[in-house]
Amino acid sequence: MEFENITQLQMLIGNDLNRAVDYVVDKIVEEMQLQIQKYKIGTNNNAIYESTGEFFDAWRKNASNVVMGYATGEMVYDTSNMSLSNEMGSYPDNFIHGSNVAGQITDKRLELPDLIFQGLSGNIFGNGFWTKKRDAYTDTMKTLDWKFNKWLKEGMALSGFTLAKETL
Repeated sequence: MEFENITQLQMLIGNDLNRAVDYVVDKIVEEMQLQIQKYKIGTNNNAIYESTGEFFDAWRKNASNVVMGYATGEMVYDTSNMSLSNEMGSYPDNFIHGSNVAGQITDKRLELPDLIFQGLSGNIFGNGFWTKKRDAYTDTMKTLDWKFNKWLKEGMALSGFTLAKETL
């Protein structure tokens, strides 16, 4: 097959590259969710709160994109489907994804990764597991360090490409 220019080649392989990148990003999201489960984030049945599971589901993949021969993809933290405590019906004071301290609902959804991963929630409810650092993000990145090449090779193979050993 002959190509008149690089754009024709990019158009031909663009969907395959997107598929490979999507595979890798799916693996990264899966790893983040495994780490969230490992740290039991949002899975604690306790007297303080009932988990919604929405923090777990907030980690997702943005669609990949190929521009000028470069394929990109990303894992994002998307709070758009997360509830605030005042939206939780009969549980207005359960502090889910918000704070009802002093009667003011404050949206904490964007802050949750820092609060949870860095242990910055404070001790308003005493000293419990919620005040401890549960850093699923750093552990995900550590796994990514040693599994990225494997996932890339798998994703490329699923898309019909074979990577030379010296590539990785």
